[in-house]
Amino acid sequence: MLLRHFRHLVTVAELGSIAAAAQRLRVAQPALSREIRRMEARLGFPLVERDRRGVRPTAAGAALVSSAPTLFARLDQSLAAARDAHAGLRGRVRIGLSRLALDSPRVGRAIAAARERFPGIQLDLSELPAMSQTEALRARECDLAIGAFGGPDDSIRRAALYDEVVDSVMLPASHALARARPLTLSALAGETFLWMMDPHVRVDGAELAKLPDALASAGITQVERHGSVESMYLLVAAGRGWTLATHASRALPPAGTTVVPLEGFSVPVTLYVRWRAHAPSRSCENVVQALVDAMDQDGGNGSGKRRGPQAAAERTGRRRRRAAKSQGLELRHLEALVAAAEEGSLSRAAERMGLTQSGVSRRLHTLEQEVGCRLLERTPHGVRSTGAGEVLCAESRELLRQFEDTLSRVRRMAAVGVGGGGGDSGGWCRIGALPPELTGSLQLAALARVVETRPEVRLDLYEMLPEAQAQALLDGRIDVGIGGMFAGMELGRALSSVMLTDDPVDCAMLPESHPLASRAWVTTSELSREPFLFVPRVGNEQLHDAVMRGFARIGLVPRMGDSFGGPRSVWRGVADGMGWTLGSRSQRSHPPPGLVAVPVEGLNIPWGISLLWRRDEDDPSVRHVLDAFRETRNPEVAVVVATVRASLGAHSVAAQH
Repeated sequence: MLLRHFRHLVTVAELGSIAAAAQRLRVAQPALSREIRRMEARLGFPLVERDRRGVRPTAAGAALVSSAPTLFARLDQSLAAARDAHAGLRGRVRIGLSRLALDSPRVGRAIAAARERFPGIQLDLSELPAMSQTEALRARECDLAIGAFGGPDDSIRRAALYDEVVDSVMLPASHALARARPLTLSALAGETFLWMMDPHVRVDGAELAKLPDALASAGITQVERHGSVESMYLLVAAGRGWTLATHASRALPPAGTTVVPLEGFSVPVTLYVRWRAHAPSRSCENVVQALVDAMDQDGGNGSGKRRGPQAAAERTGRRRRRAAKSQGLELRHLEALVAAAEEGSLSRAAERMGLTQSGVSRRLHTLEQEVGCRLLERTPHGVRSTGAGEVLCAESRELLRQFEDTLSRVRRMAAVGVGGGGGDSGGWCRIGALPPELTGSLQLAALARVVETRPEVRLDLYEMLPEAQAQALLDGRIDVGIGGMFAGMELGRALSSVMLTDDPVDCAMLPESHPLASRAWVTTSELSREPFLFVPRVGNEQLHDAVMRGFARIGLVPRMGDSFGGPRSVWRGVADGMGWTLGSRSQRSHPPPGLVAVPVEGLNIPWGISLLWRRDEDDPSVRHVLDAFRETRNPEVAVVVATVRASLGAHSVAAQH
């Protein structure tokens, strides 16, 4: 089905007359009639009924028409997202951080500021040793790198962020000089100095230029070179030797070490953000500018005003979002983009679609004209997506799937005779749900009731986060949502909800082996030292902001760790020792495997499990599922009520005696 034909059907249904619709659409009436008949023949069921007063949609036709606003709105949003990506306001930027950058609070604040300034750009963070950053950038394993070292390279650009000061030494915690304040280099003569490079070679111009002379004059001759900062820190803790350290590391030295100030030695080491010089994406350029601006402001030198290139990008993005809608676009254009991007070749895309290569090229050219930017770029081996193309390709996959789901749902409605007494002959209910570790046994009990009472109803479950559930309901991809709700969460007028169980967030989820796991509660200061793992803000804005407001109320400034796509991947990261995450009150007794939920002093973020559905839902199978949840008592609550009643009964009997 062409989108143009879909729009024509909507106009016919709206006006109730083919003649009137033809006049508005400026097409011939016979041609419009033939178009509708061809649509009906292709779908296999009637879309309109004719009578003396004109035409009106059948039940299946009405369902198809009702889905049009959501589908076309999603299409326009997809084009806007691609235009935003071209303007550098949306996309994905992978940032490699050296250990020095990872341990720097200023870098953490700058990245948080960049996330806030560009919420549409997903920042993926990973640890990347400084000595490996140039090669990783060349190999396109990351888009930006932040670290101190890296000599001049024509293929790499860089911008200075700020100067760290090397003015301390790192010693084993058990070292005899661990309590010395301050310490001189000569006191370490005869001990092994651990370093990542030849200390007699200048690094990055004048940086650390004082080091060779300082070591020589102090009589330090035993030097071991190592390939990573982690190796040095571990060997220092093991008593192998000592190394230099920054001023900032005094506050939180690595485990098993201590950091002692040096007398007469203070060397600034500049941290740079670095990126590929050849055709960087606009999103990368915007993130770089945001990092530099944040560092300026953090150091008291910034005006807080957005600079030229980024401000221009934001203005361009706003103009493009207000640009023409998707009137000339068809699904075949999106299919061509997906095929070309996935195959990496126009010839293979043409073979997959059963077209000529020139036919695929024409569709892509039309799509690029519609969007207003390049979506694919040629490489020696074929084609690859630009930033805008990557975003639109992901959106197109979802839109095409949504369109097919809509047609499948309407076909099922036509097959069972919706509106004509077919409501009892079976059906389908698609449920978006949080993992059962978050919903307790209520979800299982309700679905067991449906299976028992209506075995003919097909149930499909998809795990997704709350805001994704709300959007999926609006898009028609699911019929019921079992999601988390918190105070102030906005769902939209088209959705209804009811709270099933109250389960405030008041715990920190930690690995079973973590030193804090055995505590009765933990403090915010203890948690601020550990990386906080959570889902990304993009796509989860309301959830993310509610959590950050809850942290702000108790003075918790989280040390942001990696972002993960969903609860299960977050729990896996916590179990692997990558940090901590949040837990609800019910998870104290039923945490995910390998984890422990420990209450956090003062933390109480209102949260609960709610049932979501479309306000105008009239599918009998979906209504039956909703009724099953309405009639199912929360088993955990029922146990509590029964326990309280039993306790009250025992007290009553005791009083009588």
